[in-house]
Amino acid sequence: FFNVCQPNMKFSALVFTTIATATSAVVSIVETKDCLAEYVELSLTNSTIITNNLGGKGPFSGPPVMHFDGVGEYDGKNLHLVVSIKDGSDYVPANSLKNNGMTCFADPQATFSTPDVSCTTGGAFGQINLKGNKQETTMVFSIQDDDGNPVTLPGFAFSAYDIDQGRDVPEEYVVKGWKYALYDAMNQEAFFTEDSDLCSGVTESCLAAKSKYEGSACDNPVNPMDLEEIVCDGRTVDRKLRAFMLEFENTAEFEVYFATHGPTSLSTGRNILFAFESAWETDCENFEFRSTIKSGGTGGGGGDPHIKRWNRERFSFHGECDLLMIHSEEFHDYAGLDLHVRATAHDTMEFSYFESAALRLGEHVVEVHQKEVILDGVSYKTADLPLAFGNDEFTYTIREVPIPAHKNPKFHTYYEVDLNFDSRMLFKYFKGMLTVDVTGHQKDLSDAVGLMGQFGTGNMLDRTGKEMSDFISFGYEWQVNPSSDSVLFHENRAPQLPYEVCRMQGNGLTSSRRRKLRQNTRLLKEAQEACSSQEGGDFELCVDDVMVLGDVEAAW
Repeated sequence: FFNVCQPNMKFSALVFTTIATATSAVVSIVETKDCLAEYVELSLTNSTIITNNLGGKGPFSGPPVMHFDGVGEYDGKNLHLVVSIKDGSDYVPANSLKNNGMTCFADPQATFSTPDVSCTTGGAFGQINLKGNKQETTMVFSIQDDDGNPVTLPGFAFSAYDIDQGRDVPEEYVVKGWKYALYDAMNQEAFFTEDSDLCSGVTESCLAAKSKYEGSACDNPVNPMDLEEIVCDGRTVDRKLRAFMLEFENTAEFEVYFATHGPTSLSTGRNILFAFESAWETDCENFEFRSTIKSGGTGGGGGDPHIKRWNRERFSFHGECDLLMIHSEEFHDYAGLDLHVRATAHDTMEFSYFESAALRLGEHVVEVHQKEVILDGVSYKTADLPLAFGNDEFTYTIREVPIPAHKNPKFHTYYEVDLNFDSRMLFKYFKGMLTVDVTGHQKDLSDAVGLMGQFGTGNMLDRTGKEMSDFISFGYEWQVNPSSDSVLFHENRAPQLPYEVCRMQGNGLTSSRRRKLRQNTRLLKEAQEACSSQEGGDFELCVDDVMVLGDVEAAW
């Protein structure tokens, strides 16, 4: 195979950070086709590139990184991909303005894509340029949370594509520390080996790849999962054979070495094209049985009221009735879980709000009210808490929890129910109005449906599993129905199916009402500050709640 340690060669390194173990298996997909049984699904498609200044070389300003926000979710955390240059490594691009960033998806009718990096969100690949005159760099790819902390994932994929070369400018890659590698070592489109000089002395897994043929714009891949053969400039190109996919296990960061071997006088460059899962996934022996890890999510509802589907923004449903927020049949060995909330009309009749909640955990039922908790029909005051209940395998705890320092304890009461694994529910009262915050884990709620949507996705599914698109119809769909749902509240209250559907209390704030309320500029400023932790539509709904109630304490 080739030796990249040529004399007088300059290298620049891009570092993809990962936690790798010395016991990683060095396995070629050609021989075994082994793959992870479960993995966290990552994608650039739903992400946004918020910083594009790798190595401080542009094309824009900001920290010296390439930063993608929203590449996935794990344990209720939003995930980021941050690419940086490894300490001690050089990075010399030929043209970062035209080549560094996120590449756009091609037109659906197109058979190839061009290296257009104008997209800031919803693109197909990430792309990084390196000058072609004997440069090398090591990049660190790091999976992080919103606070910039590394997040170790139990499994995920990384893929590189379009491994070809310009005239007299081959490109080369080395990646270490993976669990499984998917590529074709015997193919005629590119070179692959686990025995390169750059892998010598390495105790962990190591894959080296090098281009073999010149490429053209017409052979560029369209998207990560479409790597079909294509006829380009009179030659048949198998785009899958010019790509590889690596699977990492228990990893947060990994490094990618990228080098070019052109003449020293060359001013043009080569691009590394990367994403996560790729078409190589279908070569896994266990392809039909692999599953994504929908490990966690957050949701709930409150305010006037606003429903937060799993990992989604809130929507409003101003109905007065009992609502089924979560239903899980498989919860804790099929003991089952149901969360109901009772929505009550506000005195103004402009909206409704959550007055109380009822939670079924197997054979146990907990009702949550502002001044009492009712467990299996027995009333307990806050002074009686905490309470533990359940069985030898699954024990649940309900307790009063401290009020945040910036809240007035005179108006607030907080209860938490611990659901044993990494799931919990927080019931927050403010002047009789209840907000429910739910943190759920796959181990507990993988099959959950209800007004919070499908677990992991937040998709609005009706009771037959069909997807819905209208928020109001979705709210009516999940009104508690005693003929098919558990009856949890010890006192019945109209309206109840099958006799009466939810009584709607208006459609929220009108534009004129909102403008009038926001004439109170002092309260508006306080509301905006108090709601600053919310984003997008959630921020506006939070501000509206404060303005309607005239109290900054109403901020979520």
